[in-house]
Amino acid sequence: MYGVIISYVIYALVITILNFYSISKILEYRPDVITLFVKPAAASGIMGIVCFGCYQLLHQFLGKAIPMLISVVVAVIVYFAVAVKCKLLTESVMRDLPKGSTLIRIAKKCRLM
Repeated sequence: MYGVIISYVIYALVITILNFYSISKILEYRPDVITLFVKPAAASGIMGIVCFGCYQLLHQFLGKAIPMLISVVVAVIVYFAVAVKCKLLTESVMRDLPKGSTLIRIAKKCRLM
């Protein structure tokens, strides 16, 4: 039932590992595994759990479409908050993003930075 999803995840993981190995070997540069893989995976996991919980809670009362939209918005906010707290998004990185100054202002207002 979930064969396509599982195969896609395995495919993406294998390609990522092979690219990581190639970059390390060719450029003689060892990227930080924690910053590159572990922190984003943890932020994604936290976001997924919160999004799933939000959807399940709202689905009982509001049907399907509205809880999905609300859950996506909550997921974006949670991922942003976790990424800033884990220092995946620093102030200098956010400055380079479109509307980065707005993101910095929001992060500081919410005491994430």
